[in-house]
Amino acid sequence: MQLDGFQKECYVYGELMSRYEELRMTAGLQPLRVPKCFLADSEAGIIVMENLKTQHYTMLDKIAGEGKPMSMTTLLSICWQIPVFRNAT
Repeated sequence: MQLDGFQKECYVYGELMSRYEELRMTAGLQPLRVPKCFLADSEAGIIVMENLKTQHYTMLDKIAGEGKPMSMTTLLSICWQIPVFRNAT
């Protein structure tokens, strides 16, 4: 079965991440810093996720940001999270 990008996103956030978090909890590991998914329906074309703005997260501006490098603070923040995901697998 071939999944398109949106179907994959629905699967990852709607099913896979919740199972993954259960495994982490069973192993006594801290939860990953991933937004909660309340609904993921690829047939309806809907993904409803936690609003991270309430926790002061912001999205990089993909249009205005093209051609501009990330700030060192942003880059380091991303780099510090890579081992968390890598070690969890």
